[in-house]
Amino acid sequence: MDILYDLCADPQYSSAVINTNVIISHTGQVVWLSHGIFRSSCNIDVEFFPFDEQKCLLKWASWTYDGYQVELESQSEQGDISNYQANGEFDLVNFTAQRNIEFYSCCPEPYPDITYEIRLYYGVSICLVSFASGLAVVTLNFHHRGLRGSKVSPLVKSLVLEKLARLVFLKFSENQNNTHLNEYEDSTDMTLEQNTCPLHYPTLVHSTIEKNERRLSDQDQREQTELEWKQIALVSDRVLLCVFFLTTAISTAVILSGSPPIEETIKG
Repeated sequence: MDILYDLCADPQYSSAVINTNVIISHTGQVVWLSHGIFRSSCNIDVEFFPFDEQKCLLKWASWTYDGYQVELESQSEQGDISNYQANGEFDLVNFTAQRNIEFYSCCPEPYPDITYEIRLYYGVSICLVSFASGLAVVTLNFHHRGLRGSKVSPLVKSLVLEKLARLVFLKFSENQNNTHLNEYEDSTDMTLEQNTCPLHYPTLVHSTIEKNERRLSDQDQREQTELEWKQIALVSDRVLLCVFFLTTAISTAVILSGSPPIEETIKG
């Protein structure tokens, strides 16, 4: 057969087509019914990602004969999708057929071809993946937000760390962040008691102690803020995990409830 697929991306093109018998009538009409698996190279347009449509062209033409020897005609402007099997990943938007005439530098004769245009929509799956990735980015942003010095508002503390944390079975101790500060206060009192003897530079010592107190107080405040944001990230992650399990359980229940009874399946 001389009609070939012009945009083939399969290195073993000959094995993709199954050879069948050709039907020749007394009028000179030749009918060749065959089927095969064809792989095409298509350009990907991501301008409107993730709501993008992908267009793929399937071009069929004669490799040997020109338009004066072989005439190619399309039966209709729409491709035949009567036996089309729906794909769970892509949605078939449109399938059209168009007849074109090409002129090449080698030969003055016209060369007709039939080009099928397949338009696919890939929005739903990409949206789900993008939504899940966005939620992961939000959780990571909460986890590292304390490094930038942003404080947690009292409203967020009340809603997330107290109420929402209880719903997902999380409990945070209020005194776990004050250990370092209490140890510092005890050590400061001990130092002052041990150094009650007359000092030559009392003003300098007092200033140094105040600087250390402020430095440790700021450090404790930063650690407290970082810990609070990490706790918020932990609560958010636990909430999203619960939502995932709940959605999976509901989807599984709906799928199982819609399945046919076992007896009908066996009889069928």
